[in-house]
Amino acid sequence: MTVQIPLTSEPGYLVPNLLRERITALAPRNTVFASYASVEHVVVMSDRVEWTMATTSNAGGAIPQWIQRSWMLGGVPKAIVADVGLFIGWMAQRRSQRNQRAQKQTNAT
Repeated sequence: MTVQIPLTSEPGYLVPNLLRERITALAPRNTVFASYASVEHVVVMSDRVEWTMATTSNAGGAIPQWIQRSWMLGGVPKAIVADVGLFIGWMAQRRSQRNQRAQKQTNAT
């Protein structure tokens, strides 16, 4: 289960604690809680897109941080790089489909 908490939550300091208490109360006893946070900033320019991301995470449980952060062992850094590539591919496909629809509409008129 993923619970996203927007930065605009009011009052910000209460929402995470209330959510954590509610989720903890409903979760099975052997649940391992993990945490992940990211801040992303996207700037669309005339000839490119600039995407800046900062992230932190903790898988919880018995997985040491050095393994979670290891590039060689396929940890979080490698997963983020893979996700960026997947997103760029998805966006290129969407743009191609949009351009094809526009071309069909132009040809039909």
